[in-house]
Amino acid sequence: MHVAVKVFCKAAMAGNSGLLGQAVAEIQLHEELQREVLRDGVPRLLAVNEDETHLHLIFEYGGKRLLREVVTLSDGERGEVGDAIVAAATPLLARLHGKGLSYNDFKPEQLLLTRRPDGAGFRVNVCDLGAATALGSPPTACTPIYAPPEAGPDMLNYIARLPHPKLADSFGVKYDSWALGATLVVALFGSNPWETPEARAIADDYDAYDSAVVARIVAAPRAYRDHAQFSALPSDVRGFLDAALDPNPATRATCLELCFSDYAQRLGVHDWATTPEAAPLLRGKAERAAAALAAAEAERASKVRAFFDAATAELEAADQRGAALRGRVAALEEEARAGAAREIKAVVEGCGEPRAPSRASSRRLSPNGASKLACVDVAALFAAECGSSSCTGASVATHVAGAMKPCAVSSGAAVRSTGDVSCSDARGDACAALDAASSCEADAAAAIAVVTLTSTSSGASSKQLSLKSGGAKSPCAVRGGRDMRTPAERVQGAAHKLRKEAGRAAAALKGAFCMRAPAVY
Repeated sequence: MHVAVKVFCKAAMAGNSGLLGQAVAEIQLHEELQREVLRDGVPRLLAVNEDETHLHLIFEYGGKRLLREVVTLSDGERGEVGDAIVAAATPLLARLHGKGLSYNDFKPEQLLLTRRPDGAGFRVNVCDLGAATALGSPPTACTPIYAPPEAGPDMLNYIARLPHPKLADSFGVKYDSWALGATLVVALFGSNPWETPEARAIADDYDAYDSAVVARIVAAPRAYRDHAQFSALPSDVRGFLDAALDPNPATRATCLELCFSDYAQRLGVHDWATTPEAAPLLRGKAERAAAALAAAEAERASKVRAFFDAATAELEAADQRGAALRGRVAALEEEARAGAAREIKAVVEGCGEPRAPSRASSRRLSPNGASKLACVDVAALFAAECGSSSCTGASVATHVAGAMKPCAVSSGAAVRSTGDVSCSDARGDACAALDAASSCEADAAAAIAVVTLTSTSSGASSKQLSLKSGGAKSPCAVRGGRDMRTPAERVQGAAHKLRKEAGRAAAALKGAFCMRAPAVY
């Protein structure tokens, strides 16, 4: 077992009442506050041994001197040391203040450093409680370069051995807060930010060095912010330092308040709960937590509302697009019906030039004069078929198109073989096609009636109506009474209906008119 021994010389204590008072105060603090205040972060006092010349205080081994070790560490390791200082010293000082005591001489030299057994970070112990006194009492010892700026003028007199009547008023809770912040800065940076080049040049002269550093603290209490490493510190660490090193003692945070800082809370500091002053801070913490929860809930509700509004707008836009597509389909169907009527009228009247031959033709039709389409006895045939005495293209188109379903388009042609043409190689030639109702909407094409001229060597003639239609039937997907097809599929389905209705229309026209084939090729 390793131990540490603190030795007091009796001869020195006899001539220095302050040194004797420190030894007595430390023994009493450990005896009275060991379990309640000094339970964590302070090596236990194991025994007191006295001989003729010396007084020995035997403690648990707490580690190596922090100030000697920290200069050998990397920036990341110094950050871990800072975490250990805050986790151990902040609640310890808060507990001391809760018992009506102030430490008065907190500094890096009072800290012991060890690595944790698992290698995860460091552990810090606080030693040397001999300078602790009751709040409001003059201290028995202090270190000027870790004193706050409000103590500067009297501290300079103290260093120069001049009267300093108001120095005792500077010690207390806010003094310890500044000393804690200054110690943390030195541990994080590896040097004292208030140490000027002039001060380093006279470091061997303790009084001159202390006076130079104290003067710098008074003149520039925020000098630690100018250090190159300060901006690289986490934001909660910078906030902790600014609160502890506030130049104004009235607004400077106490160690208890520092326990509630973001930095201390991140480290899991919780030993302040035994102090009565923690009650209002606990209420404040609960109120802040409730406010944070309310803000988070409001933000979540706002996001939900925004998502709902966006979804509603998208649904409305989809409905508008669907309505536009349905209107387009209806327009195409209406255009197809109108085209069907025009085609039927043109076929029945038969007084125009034949249409261009289809691509399937092997020879080009060159109609002239007698080869033009002509209506033969259409009136009599139409009267016999439809029970009407008049026969015009419009009347036939009206009857035929009226018999068709909505959006049906038909196109047909009668085929007749001529008796005065004998051509053995004319079989399958001379095909003429009537185009789709709307050339701009290919998917709405109706039916193509192909006129086939068949001839025999004997000159026998016959009448034949041949109808060929293209396009595949599109399946109609219906779910829950709703047509699930896309607009293009619905147009294709309408076209398929057109082809079926074209057959029925051609049957109605059968025998109602005739075509005269070209006389010559």
